[in-house]
Amino acid sequence: MTMYTRKFQEYFGDMLTAAAAYIRTNEDLSAATPITFTLDAQPDVPRTLTWAFDSHAQITEFDLEFIGVNAKGETVTETFDEGDGWSGETSNAFATITSIKLLTRTGTGVGDTMDIGIGSKVGLANAIIATSDVFKIKKNNAHMDSGDYTVEATYHTVDLSTGGAIVGGDDFAIWYKAL
Repeated sequence: MTMYTRKFQEYFGDMLTAAAAYIRTNEDLSAATPITFTLDAQPDVPRTLTWAFDSHAQITEFDLEFIGVNAKGETVTETFDEGDGWSGETSNAFATITSIKLLTRTGTGVGDTMDIGIGSKVGLANAIIATSDVFKIKKNNAHMDSGDYTVEATYHTVDLSTGGAIVGGDDFAIWYKAL
């Protein structure tokens, strides 16, 4: 039996709506690689990042890299390639983004662009072991049923949109236990 000695409550106030192009819109992919993306914004709270090619008519293979800091203050790196698809979401929730780079590509990239956004999963500041470690969530001071959110223990994230979208300005309080 695991003995938990610490319980935490985290507050995510005045959250932004998940947005497919919040971090970067239409990054031009035709420059020489590696291409360091311009970051137009940082996540409002530790969140997963979304990525999608607006077009990839000239690109048949790629390597994409995200580097940043998670909610625990740890540096994290995630990489993706064409085998992961032409759109996706990071597993880690990034509190800050250090860099996003298209490391390599096959094809010229002429006319091809990519968007980077923020997802609906938030990162916890402490490691959880099981999904049941999250035991209460309130949205705008109202109780959320467990079916209205999804906990991911490996990356210590909570998807707050399972029961409905995050509306800009929503406040969330999450109670959980950790070692």
